Formats: sequence, C-alpha cells, structure tokens
Amino acid sequence: MSEYAPRVESGQLRLVEVRLRADGTVWVQGRPIAVPAGTTPEQAAIEHVRASVQMLGHRARVRITRPDGSRVEFVMTEDGSTVRVAPAPVDHPAEPMPEQAVPAGAPKPRRWGLVAGLAVLGLIAATLTIALRDDDGAPPSPRAVAGARQGPDGRLPGWSPDAVWQAPIAVPRKDLRNPLVSGRTSAAVIAPDEARVNVLDLRDGHVLASVPFAADAALHGLWKAGELAVVHSGPRLVMVSLDGSPSPTTTPYVPLGSRVSTTGTSLLVTYPGNGAMVLDQDTAQLVNVRLPVGTTQLGADGDTVLSAIDTGTWWRSRAGTPAVEVTPVPPRPGAAVRQVRAGGHDRVTILWSGAREGDTTVAMHDATTGAVVLAVDTPAREIADADWRWDGGPIAALGPLVLDLKRGTGNLVPGLYPTNFANGTLYGRRGESEGIAIAASDPGRVRTLGRDGPLPYGVTSDRALVISVNAAGAMTVFALEPS
Repeated sequence: MSEYAPRVESGQLRLVEVRLRADGTVWVQGRPIAVPAGTTPEQAAIEHVRASVQMLGHRARVRITRPDGSRVEFVMTEDGSTVRVAPAPVDHPAEPMPEQAVPAGAPKPRRWGLVAGLAVLGLIAATLTIALRDDDGAPPSPRAVAGARQGPDGRLPGWSPDAVWQAPIAVPRKDLRNPLVSGRTSAAVIAPDEARVNVLDLRDGHVLASVPFAADAALHGLWKAGELAVVHSGPRLVMVSLDGSPSPTTTPYVPLGSRVSTTGTSLLVTYPGNGAMVLDQDTAQLVNVRLPVGTTQLGADGDTVLSAIDTGTWWRSRAGTPAVEVTPVPPRPGAAVRQVRAGGHDRVTILWSGAREGDTTVAMHDATTGAVVLAVDTPAREIADADWRWDGGPIAALGPLVLDLKRGTGNLVPGLYPTNFANGTLYGRRGESEGIAIAASDPGRVRTLGRDGPLPYGVTSDRALVISVNAAGAMTVFALEPS
C-alpha cells in the first residue's frame, strides 16, 4: 500500500486530504501517521506531505481539515514551499475513510508512465515506494530511460546509442530528489550506499573525488550552485567543486528545519523564524540574512534574497543592511495580483488578472525596479497550479506556457510538463509519456523524443547524461557522446 494514494484534479495536480482529529491523531489520505514528540499534529502532517512531494518531484494541492471543521488549502511545491489557495468545495464524509475505501465517484488511479521522469522511476525501486497502479490494480513495471544502448523508441536525438561510460547511483528516497548534478567538466552523484558523493569526470567517468557524509543523517537533497555540488545531510551542507579543481570540501552547519533552494543564481538556505543564509561562492561560506516578517522567500541572486507577500510586494534583503521594498508595476491599469509565482535571476514572476475573462497575465518584473519586462496573456485554466522552470536563460516555462524572453512572447504547448533545462534546451513530458525538447534558438518548435524518450540530466558539448532503472530497481547514469 502506498504512503498515500494521490488523487488527480485540476490539470493533474494531486489532491492530498489531511484530517486532524480532536483526539490528536492525524490522517493523510485515510491513513494515520505518527506525530513526533515536540511537533504539533498540523506540523507533522505538513512535513509528511512535504517529504513525499519532494521525493515525487511533483507539486500537490493539500487540504487540511481541522477538528473544528475549518479548512485550509495550499499548494506544496517541489522545493517544499507553500502557496495558499482558496478552499475548494468538498464532497466526502467528515470522518477519515478506511484504508481500502474509495470515495463514491472518485476517478480511478491513472498510470503515470514516466510523467514524473526520474522521480517516479526512482520511487518504484525504492523501499519507500509510492504505489502508482494501473486501472487493473497491478503495479507498473519500471521502464528504462536509457540503457547501455538506447532503444528505437528511446534514443536521445543527436547522441550516440552506446554509452561511453556508466556508473551506479543512489535511488532517491525520502526527499532526495536529485541523485545527480552536472557541471562543465564533471558530475556529482550520490553513491548507491547513500553515504558519500562521488565526483565523476565527464570524459571517462573516473572518480575525481569521493566525499563521505553521515550515513545515519537525513539526506535532504543534492543541488547545483554555480560550479558547486551541494548535499544537505542532517545538520550540514557538503559542498564539492564541479569544475575539476582540487578545491577543499566545506561542510558548514545549518539550523534544524533548514530548507535549500537554487531558484536564483545563489544557493539559499532558509529556516524557521524568517532566517536565511546565502552562499558566498568566493569563500564557500554561508552569510546570514534576516527576511522581513511575514514574507515568503522566492530565491537568492548573489548576496541578495528576494522575499514577497501575496499582495505582490517584495523585498530585497542583504546582510547588514535594511531590506528594500519593491512594488510591481501592473502590466496594465486595473490588473490585480493573483499570485506571486517565482523569483530569481533578477526577475520576479507574478500572475495578474487577464485582460479578458478567463485569462491570466503572466508578467516577469525587474526585481530591482518592479518594471514589467515581459507580459503574456494565457487561459487561466491552462496554467492552474503549473510548475515554474527557469535557469536564467532565454526561455522559461510555466507548465505548458513556454516564454520567449528575447521576443517577449509565449507559446502554449498543451499537455507539457517541463522538467529541466540542459545546454539551452528545455526538456519535459507531454501527455502521459512523450519526451519533448524545445531549444532556446527555436522556442516555437516542439521536438519529440518519442514515447518514454530519455531526458538528459546534464549536457555539455561532448556529453549527455541520462539515467536508467533496471528490473531490480538499481539506478545507473549513462554518458553519451554526440552521434
């Protein structure tokens, strides 16, 4: 039985039902969960859902019903942050259902194929498996993203069918989303024993460095910050160089409850009490920054942290100086803020009311002045709870809406779930399993990679990294060369 069985609504956004009972117990999707000592039932529920959302790599809509019958709803994003949304009507009984019960009229679970890409494949193989089942109740079999030789329906166009080298990597568990990050000359991977990070030479795969960390500590994730690979392990960050230099490994402490984000140009660590730390990449030290009370962090650019409130105002905060308030310029007179969506790379993205009924205006604002630098109208239903992807390059994606920052235009690609950028190209899934690629040089063209086609997790001029899961659940990274 799965840790929780996701229900699908609103454009494939999973709905997770949480019920807090008067006796102090917590039920998630009809199953009780433990409440650790010193944690409130609501906090325990949120952390339980956060771990599963981060592990899956897909956001979820969370509905919490409290003992007095009041409800709160929010969207939990892949990095664990939350965005409050208006509660939707409910059509289920007030008491939690038995584990096997299915609400009347509820849709049958769907087979997701590889919509979640690496995250779902890893979960199939992990001991903490999320059981995504076919309509007939049988668990799906894992399918390889790429093998030692790419199949006819799974070849990455432009790259060799044979791997130059391969190396085993860890299967994601708990909230470890990324088992690998890639730089210009090397890649960092979490080793299968989950007790060390290995830095591999992109040319031949040999180990340039192997850095241990506490095997018994919570392994929160692996990120890329410039030319550093960063592992969050227990109360420490482990930082390893990705540029091939013999830079010393640093392991600074971080407060309990810390969260890591790389949505801007810098590594951002936030922790309870409006605390934040920004990575100084010159010294590899963390610098403390205090955020204005009541704000939510968006990202960090250099030594500046962007944080906002839901009315659209944001602040630029730096260590040792007062925070600077910035008010966004509306994309047109009378436009109202619907949601502050993202920040980083000197931009803040806000969703505004559209010029026509049923539309939303997606606007990117200059993070310093608040001026509009891009505004695109799109049907609101197409981007409801959509995922934001941008690496600071010439194209970005809000779910199926691909933004061309150079031309100031948008292209709607129905069914697109964007996953990552690599070497100036946006990769993702369209529909259940079709792999697609959209190059920044031609953002209006959608190139298909075939059904369950492999998506690269790193691309340089002479290497592409793809990942495979074999029948036994072991994960391997394969390096391809141009064909």
